This record gives sequence, C-alpha cells and structure tokens, in this order.
Amino acid sequence: MWFRLYTDILTSRKVLTLEPELFRAWVICLALTKESGGLLPPVEDVAFGLRTSTAEAQRLTEALVKHGLLDSDGVNLAPHNWHIRQFESDNSTERVKRFRNVSETLDETTPE
Repeated sequence: MWFRLYTDILTSRKVLTLEPELFRAWVICLALTKESGGLLPPVEDVAFGLRTSTAEAQRLTEALVKHGLLDSDGVNLAPHNWHIRQFESDNSTERVKRFRNVSETLDETTPE
C-alpha cells in the first residue's frame, strides 16, 4: 500500500519544527493510518509500529496532536486533513490494466 506525501512539508512550519524523533513518529503514524483505513490504530499497535513502549507512543502521539499534525475527536486519532489529502480516487489497478493491454498490442508483430 502507499499514501500521498505532499512536498509542502518542505515549507510547513508544523513539520519543519519537529524534532527528528517526532518527524519519524509522524511518518510512521501516516503509514499506520493508511494500513488502518483512515484512523490511527490503538496505542498498543502504534507502539509496536514505532518499536517503543505504549507510554512512549502515547507521549509521541500527544505531542503530534499539540503540533497540529494529528487530530483527536476524543476517541480516535487521525492525521490532520487525512481524508482530504488521501482521497481514494486513484485506482491504479485499472490504469495498469489499460497500460498492459496497450503495450501487449504494440508488442505484437504479424508474421510475414
């Protein structure tokens, strides 16, 4: 699976002011969110993804909320603007299938 990472992180004050450990945690949280269908999984799973303790994962996610990179509704966490930035309109399966059909047709040569 993949997720979009926009180049505006190069000028985002929120991102550029992160300490390296928080930047790493944020990127891993993005990947975990993608794997979990749009919400961050339970803190125990975040801890496993970060290869740290549950208490440290809780501290890191709280810091990311304070930086405005994770949003909380009181129950769930999700990266800020996740559903806007990670829309599901790009169906690569169909695009690849069309490409393969075109290239298969182009590669065919008629016997002489």
